[in-house]
Amino acid sequence: MKERMTLITMAQAMVRRTLQMNFSWDWPAAVAFYGVCCSLPLLPQDDAEQATGYLDVWLQKRLTRGIPRLTINTCAMGHVLLSLAQIKKSSDYLAVARELGQYLLREAPKFGEGVLEHTVAQDYQFHGQAWVDTLFMGAYFLLRLSRETQEAEFFDEAMRQYQWHEALLQDARTNLFYHGWNDTEKNHLSSVFWGRGNAWAALTFAAALREFSPMYPQYMDLRDAVRDQLDSLALWQTDEGFWRTIVDDPEAYEESSATAGIAAAMLIFDDVEKSDAYHEYALKAWAGLQGRIVEGVLTGVSSGTAVMPHREDYKKIPHKRIQGWGQGLGLVFLSELFRTFQEEDPE
Repeated sequence: MKERMTLITMAQAMVRRTLQMNFSWDWPAAVAFYGVCCSLPLLPQDDAEQATGYLDVWLQKRLTRGIPRLTINTCAMGHVLLSLAQIKKSSDYLAVARELGQYLLREAPKFGEGVLEHTVAQDYQFHGQAWVDTLFMGAYFLLRLSRETQEAEFFDEAMRQYQWHEALLQDARTNLFYHGWNDTEKNHLSSVFWGRGNAWAALTFAAALREFSPMYPQYMDLRDAVRDQLDSLALWQTDEGFWRTIVDDPEAYEESSATAGIAAAMLIFDDVEKSDAYHEYALKAWAGLQGRIVEGVLTGVSSGTAVMPHREDYKKIPHKRIQGWGQGLGLVFLSELFRTFQEEDPE
């Protein structure tokens, strides 16, 4: 009970601080607000209603102004639209989410057989490159959208993107995910197992298992990929409970958003599997992260990180300011931890 009260208090503070941030229609808002939506079940009713009301007003204002030109990153806001569509029973939000899905199906830049090209902005593109970030912005969003709309084309595209990104980015030897793939040069660019990138992969693969039935043939493909990744990540957790900004580099700094995302993925996978295989690693992460949540801010979160030219560049990315993705991934972890504690001790 004491642990759950601590989680509620921390989540309240994080949600309040997150909603004080000024966001545009882009992926930092998407991850932050996705985390807020995930945390609603553990918030007191007044806090949950206030957060929902804030997000509703925020979306209405942006939709009235008109959303910016679409890219893979701005489509991440579809997660928030889907969550609010569920909460508010809003067909309007679902319709906009569907428009984003249609863009990913028919207009978004792709290469090869149809792999989504990671595009940060219309004038800032990475031609012929697949990034692990796209799993959250594109594949997982399309899978959630398919469940809400019951439209097979969204499901089919989601599965293709998951399988292509796994094939291009998951290392066959270590089972960790590379940050990116360059299809022109047929290499993994700087060949780095980026910490938050592995969190994107682990979280989206594990969460996908909640979205569709094990009776689908693709299910075991996704399940086995994330199981093997989590087994590998467990070996790289530091003594303090963290994962580093370069997972397999002992000299890289311990990074909070990677730790929160990976630990959340472990709890989700255990929940789906009805096991406790990764429980100890998630609790170890919790022990480390508690000291990094300060006045509602998850500290120690690295700034936005492109696929850097050199391995050493990742170690130079600053990690001293509040970030939307840090808040969001932190709240997802708190939510999964609360669910786990509640199931273990319902009283």
